[in-house]
Amino acid sequence: MIFEVYKVSYLHQKYRMTLYGLLKILVPSGAPKALLPFFIVIDFVSFISRILSLSIRLFANMMSGHTLLYIIAYFCVYVFINFGTFFVLPLGFLIFIFICLEFFIAGLQAYVFTVLSVIYIKDAFIGSH
Repeated sequence: MIFEVYKVSYLHQKYRMTLYGLLKILVPSGAPKALLPFFIVIDFVSFISRILSLSIRLFANMMSGHTLLYIIAYFCVYVFINFGTFFVLPLGFLIFIFICLEFFIAGLQAYVFTVLSVIYIKDAFIGSH
């Protein structure tokens, strides 16, 4: 999905892309000519880092939730093997709470992904400067 957002924004800019169009996207209007190289480099890095920031954010949040669930489930198995069923019931409830939290975080990440995707696509069609 991240690549589709990037592709939509990139392809739209590619069709209207000339050297002047590229500079118009990367340089704010009214910028001093002496600062043009700095603006071009900074905005190009910003343009490329959007896809990285969106993908890393989604991956890190998904990975951390799954890792936490794995650790707690493994701990439940360890407690069940060594101490019996009496101690597993509270830990099972804890796993249920973390699964509910995981669903909440997944919904929140879907919302953040959607909002950032809309912002990136809007910047491609309208422009941010």
